[in-house]
Amino acid sequence: MKLKNWIQLFLLVGLISLGVFSSMRSRALLNKCSKSTSAVIIDKYRIKSRGYFIKYAYKVNGSDYESSESIKQKIEVESFHIGDTLDISVSCLDPNVSKFKPLKSGEKNKN
Repeated sequence: MKLKNWIQLFLLVGLISLGVFSSMRSRALLNKCSKSTSAVIIDKYRIKSRGYFIKYAYKVNGSDYESSESIKQKIEVESFHIGDTLDISVSCLDPNVSKFKPLKSGEKNKN
């Protein structure tokens, strides 16, 4: 294997590992201590081959934060509208870490 291929393989493994670590860290922070708050949807979009996303904004202790999350299916994205309010969990230790709470079957977003 050429040096160029080894470097590409090393970079690919490093990026995948970074993504896995970041996801595990966020989950751990939310499980350790989280609080509920409201967020406002500010955008929804699709990234080809990655899926559908919503972007939301929220406040914690007077500071503004934004985050985005993937939505599994297009039908779910269509139930979200810009300006809708949704409930999220925010880490007590790092307010940059948040996760929106999925709607229960038949439940609608708050407008």
